[in-house]
Amino acid sequence: MNKKLLLLVFGITFLGFIDTQLTVPIMRLYADSLGATVAIAGFIIGMYSIVNTPANIVFGPVVDKFGRKIPLIIGLVGDAICMFLYSLCSTSLQLLVVRGFHGLAGAVLGLATASMVADYSPMEKRGRGMGFYAIAMGLAPLIGMMICGIIMRNPAGFNTVFYTGSALLLAAVILAFLLPQTEAKGKAESIDFKKIGVIAARKANIASYAAIFSQWFIMGVITVLLPSYMVNLGMTAFHVAMVMLAVTATYAAFSYPAGLLSDKVGRKIPSLIGLTLLVIAINLIPMVTSFEQLIGLGMLQGIGMGCILPSALALISDNTEKGERGTAMGIFHALLTLGVAVGAPVTGVLAGRVGTSLAIHLSTLMPVAAIIAVMALVKAGLPQREVTGGGKND
Repeated sequence: MNKKLLLLVFGITFLGFIDTQLTVPIMRLYADSLGATVAIAGFIIGMYSIVNTPANIVFGPVVDKFGRKIPLIIGLVGDAICMFLYSLCSTSLQLLVVRGFHGLAGAVLGLATASMVADYSPMEKRGRGMGFYAIAMGLAPLIGMMICGIIMRNPAGFNTVFYTGSALLLAAVILAFLLPQTEAKGKAESIDFKKIGVIAARKANIASYAAIFSQWFIMGVITVLLPSYMVNLGMTAFHVAMVMLAVTATYAAFSYPAGLLSDKVGRKIPSLIGLTLLVIAINLIPMVTSFEQLIGLGMLQGIGMGCILPSALALISDNTEKGERGTAMGIFHALLTLGVAVGAPVTGVLAGRVGTSLAIHLSTLMPVAAIIAVMALVKAGLPQREVTGGGKND
């Protein structure tokens, strides 16, 4: 892949994802400031995922029809407008509506940029391309939440966060205009929503989707259960934040090496390594009691995540044609969002019934199922195309 283009996509991806990360620490507080009840605040927080998940699937075929560039620019502009509109909200209902539109506009970014990396990466270098792309996705929450924390020291911090996010998205729009115009377009002649099922049913894609859903399901689990577990051990919010920082930083650091590994040995081995590390790290959490041990397990989880994402993205790229890749990436990013959205409430309810420790152990059944899927559905060795029923000749 052209290094200049890869850096351009990296910058757009980082700036495009950072806006949602800026709002993660403050959205509940902002909703409270507008008079939202606990139930409404929860609905506001979840509205982004509620809209974003199906929108990813719907926009995939659109990106295949019209190319990557124009839908990406429209989505980024929509994101920037929504970030600004947050600052104008005076009621919780207005915030709910804007949050929904934000989820809609944000759906284009991931599937368009991931498709672009796949389009311009030869198969033998696709793992490292996706590894580099995964770094951008990892750095966005790391830096976004850090910026939010710095800004919120200011009493007028809410609006400053929203203005900052809007400005960063406008910078992403400028970068997006520098992308190639014609070569980024797919081969699809019409918007074909019927292909969604065909693409999702391919064996390798099923394994990839299972892996990424389980990875972010576990992130939902950690977000909900880890804080209560650590507080029960006498730790504070600072300690929780440091463990989450260890997860994210290690994930970003290991994404590119894992991508290189997948180009050397194929997609199957790094995926299995990553999923196995997730199972081990999460199962060990209820068995440790010190902050240092939890940091170590957070890093182990981060390594696992770093192995999974580039391999899963490359696996989908290997098994799709250019004109259907947006559709495939749309499903991928929908499941990524859905994993957190499902993992958090499901394990929260489970913890209330069986206790936090047992709920943490039971949550690893999801990556275990993904391990079985990868072992059964992904061929060992270097990547080979497996496009059937929906390829360029259909």
